[in-house]
Amino acid sequence: MSFQILLLEDCDNDAFLFERAIEAANGDCELTHVHSIKEASTFLNQEQPFARARRPDLVVSDCRLNGEWGMDLLELMRADGRLKDIRFVFLCSEFEPAAFQRAMELRADEVLVKPFSPGMFREVVSGIVQRGRTLAAGRQ
Repeated sequence: MSFQILLLEDCDNDAFLFERAIEAANGDCELTHVHSIKEASTFLNQEQPFARARRPDLVVSDCRLNGEWGMDLLELMRADGRLKDIRFVFLCSEFEPAAFQRAMELRADEVLVKPFSPGMFREVVSGIVQRGRTLAAGRQ
C-alpha cells in the first residue's frame, strides 16, 4: 500500500517542486495537493469531494497561506482523536522562533526553512515515510 501524503501549499510552483522531490525520494507515495486549510480539513474529514480519500500518513504544510496560518491546521488535528497521530511537517519561508516553538509544542515532526536543498528534503521525507511504514507495520 502506498504512503499517503497531504500537501497544503498555496503556491503551485512550490507544490510542483515538492512533487518532484517526493518522486525522487520514493515512488511509492500518493500525493494530494490542497490550497487552503478549509480544503485540507475537508480532505481529513473525508467530506465531498474527498469522501473516498484515504487518511494521510503525513501532512506537509506551508506555514503562511494567503492570510491563513498552517499552525491552525496542526492545532485542529492535534485536538481531534482521529487525526492527532498523523505526522506533520512545516515548510516555512523564514525562521520564526515563536512559530517554531509552537510547532514543537504541537508535536510537529519537522520544521524546514526554505530554501532547502532537494537532497535534504528527500532525506527528511524518506525518513518520515520509513518511520510511518514501521509504525503501520507494528499496528497490523
